[in-house]
Amino acid sequence: MSEKLPIVRWRFDCVEQWIATLAFDHWHHTNDNPKYINKNYAAILPWVDKCFGSFYLPKKRWPRKYGINTKVSSNLTGQLFSPLGITKI
Repeated sequence: MSEKLPIVRWRFDCVEQWIATLAFDHWHHTNDNPKYINKNYAAILPWVDKCFGSFYLPKKRWPRKYGINTKVSSNLTGQLFSPLGITKI
């Protein structure tokens, strides 16, 4: 399956500050700019990110680029140990 699936870009303005929405998750996965990376960690409650200064959710924009710039291990064990700084398994 080589075709790309459409990206859902719905907005729920009245609840976006209190409950994680699609837009919140999109910005969590962005790779647009280093100042947008490491944002939106909360799984369900975005107000937690507001408390810690990691909330980012612009009203009229969507990310242009997603993913990471670093190489990812091809096996599950390597992926699980990579955040710990262990790269040779």
